[in-house]
Amino acid sequence: MLMAPDRFFQNKRISSPLASKEFVSVPVAPPADRALGKGQRTPEHSGVPHPGAGRMGPKGPTGGPCLLLLVCLRLGTCCPQSCQCPDSSGAVAVDCSSRGLQEIPKDIPADAVSLRLDANNIARVPNGAFQHLSQLRELDLSQNAIETLGPAAFAGLAGGLRLLDLSHNRIRRIPKDALGKLSAKIRLSHNPLHCECALQEALWELKLDPDSVDEMACHTAVREEYVGQPLIQALDAGVSFCSVHHRTTDVAMLVTMFGWFAMVITYVVCYVRQNQEDARKHLEYLKSLPSAPDQGPSALRPRPPAPLPARPARWPLQPAPSGRR
Repeated sequence: MLMAPDRFFQNKRISSPLASKEFVSVPVAPPADRALGKGQRTPEHSGVPHPGAGRMGPKGPTGGPCLLLLVCLRLGTCCPQSCQCPDSSGAVAVDCSSRGLQEIPKDIPADAVSLRLDANNIARVPNGAFQHLSQLRELDLSQNAIETLGPAAFAGLAGGLRLLDLSHNRIRRIPKDALGKLSAKIRLSHNPLHCECALQEALWELKLDPDSVDEMACHTAVREEYVGQPLIQALDAGVSFCSVHHRTTDVAMLVTMFGWFAMVITYVVCYVRQNQEDARKHLEYLKSLPSAPDQGPSALRPRPPAPLPARPARWPLQPAPSGRR
């Protein structure tokens, strides 16, 4: 009688519902040390499935979690742990709504087309938070606690993003570089916006969602008469918050120039007065000097210079020669 080998393995293809076109081969072992008689065929030759097929031994993993990990590593489209990724016509949609998140997840699939992060506790959007999501089309950040946006918070989304929802947050100021390069429709309603020149200049470059633009209001403003008023209506009426800024700058410049002018005038006046005081003291000093009693006023007259002494002759004078005879 012949003895079969100690173990043999049978390969069975197991398909995953997450990857309908991908198959993973899992080795399956039947009970060991089984004796075969002469002429008996092993299950892999007889075509009869073995009872142990489809599962591994007691020391190996037994199904779903391991298979899901293998599929994720192969495809690179694993869903974040706190999110759901329903399959919608082959497009990757990531749903992280109402998960109590305090920051944006870092393991979002790179091929995500739609990302929902609404109804969380996110307070800020840092620079480069979505730079690896080049295929993203819709981004929902509404109903959070966002107060600040980094200047490069949406870098990498300028080409493909179609909708950005930032409504129902705590945004007061919008950096011009944060949203200026996006071609998507942007929702900014129900935010405590501070209406100023910087906000007005930023809105000129944005493509606001027409369905929610009327719900944008000035929570605070540089002009108090527009506090609580719809922002778009004020801008459509020709109101310019930048004129207040320019007027304030002009007034400050005039005040500064007047201050410098006053300082120069004060310096000149003090200099003249000091010179006058010095001259008065010098005159009093001259008057206090004693004068000669015998000469009187003539002592103040200038004296003529003394005559110069005659120069001695350098050689003795010779008599003039007589005339020729």
